[in-house]
Amino acid sequence: MNNLMRWTPNGDWMEVNALFDSLLGADGANGSPERWAPAIDVRETAEDFFVRMDLPGLTAKDVKVSLFENTLTVSGERRESTEAKDVKWHRVERYHGAFERRFQLGKKVQADKVSATYQDGVLEIRVPKAEQAKPREIQVQIASG
Repeated sequence: MNNLMRWTPNGDWMEVNALFDSLLGADGANGSPERWAPAIDVRETAEDFFVRMDLPGLTAKDVKVSLFENTLTVSGERRESTEAKDVKWHRVERYHGAFERRFQLGKKVQADKVSATYQDGVLEIRVPKAEQAKPREIQVQIASG
């Protein structure tokens, strides 16, 4: 399939939109992507891992967070709005459907102290590291003799 199109200064912008849709992985029929993957930030400190995930339009009940063998899993579903069926849609870009994101933490963590908070469409998960996974400073001793 050839996705290249000739551009003309006064050309049809619908062709340009179709080109970008094909490059960005949209299915072409309604402009929506094939699978939803919420945007995330993952950071690590000496003490914890933090995952922040954008989930606009969901409630805390729509999201499930689990930890098994140092793999953090976040899953959920945003349901399609139930609007009138006799509406002609011109573009659909708001994602809906099920999602699942997995994060391999790679270090031992304190599973019983993991916390998750949800506010204003943003989920934040704090995963404390186990003591043996935290960096520690070793005092250098002066050798005698």
